[in-house]
Amino acid sequence: MIIHRTCNILADMPPNETAFIEALCDRFVLAQEASGLAKGKFAQVVGLTSSQFTNISNYRNPPSHSVIKKAVLELGFTVNWFYFGSRAGFEDQALADRLRDLEARQTVRE
Repeated sequence: MIIHRTCNILADMPPNETAFIEALCDRFVLAQEASGLAKGKFAQVVGLTSSQFTNISNYRNPPSHSVIKKAVLELGFTVNWFYFGSRAGFEDQALADRLRDLEARQTVRE
């Protein structure tokens, strides 16, 4: 999981919920990278504005289920990957491979 930086908004949440939301936000950013789309275009495809995408990438707001569902339907991701990190069930093997490669190169960002 990529940890961009801690966010004050998550400070009041229980540790397990904070970790889940961070992972969900991180996977959403990974989805954009794996899709090959620019951030603005990715945001548009999944029904977000660029600033909403930025809020997700900065842990201000997690992606809603409807946005995740749109990424699944439009771009070929799976709900299980977003919520649990499982690449099982991807119909597009190239997409699953790109995600695996991105996940393997993850580092802690500060």
